Amino acid sequence: MLVFATRLPKISALHLSVRQSARSIGLRTLTGSGVKYKPVTSLRLVGRTSSEQWPHTAQRIMEKVLIVDNDRASRDLVRAILKSVRCEIIEASHGQQGLDMLRQEQPDLVLLDLDMPGLDGLEVVKKIREDPTLVNLPVVALTAFAMDPDREKAMAAGFTAYITKPVRAAALRQQVQQLLATGE
Repeated sequence: MLVFATRLPKISALHLSVRQSARSIGLRTLTGSGVKYKPVTSLRLVGRTSSEQWPHTAQRIMEKVLIVDNDRASRDLVRAILKSVRCEIIEASHGQQGLDMLRQEQPDLVLLDLDMPGLDGLEVVKKIREDPTLVNLPVVALTAFAMDPDREKAMAAGFTAYITKPVRAAALRQQVQQLLATGE
C-alpha cells in the first residue's frame, strides 16, 4: 500500500491510500484533525500501477531503524541524533530482545551495540546472517571498541558498517541515510 500525506489550506491533514493489488483508492483523515469527508464508494484506477511505472513511490514512506543497546542513555542519544532522519525508531535493550523485534517489526536497518550482557552484538549479527530472510539486512556496529582488531572482528562476523562511540552525530546520520537509501 502506498500512502501519501499532504497538508492543504483549510484541511489540516489528508491521507490518500493506493492499494496496488486491489486497484482502489481510499481517503482518511488523521484522528483528531477535525476534517470531515464523504467516503468514495466506487473508484477504479486505470492503467498500470506497477513499481516500474512509479519507481520512487513503491516503497514504505518511513523506514524502520532498530537500536539494540543495553544502555538507555546510548539509545536516547542515538534516537535524538536520528530525529532529523525520516525513519521510525524502535528499540531493544538486549540481544535476544533485538532478535525477537527483528522478526516482529522487520526493520530496514539495525544499529547494534557489541558489548551487551547475554547475547552480545557479535552473537546477534551471526544469528542474523544465518537467517536467510535477514541475510541482506544492513547491521551497523555501534560500539565503544575503537581498535582496528575490534573493527576487523566485527566486519568478519557480518556487520555492514562500524561506528565508534562517542558517536559523531553527522557521521551517524550520514551512515544511516546512506544505508536506508541503498538498502545495503
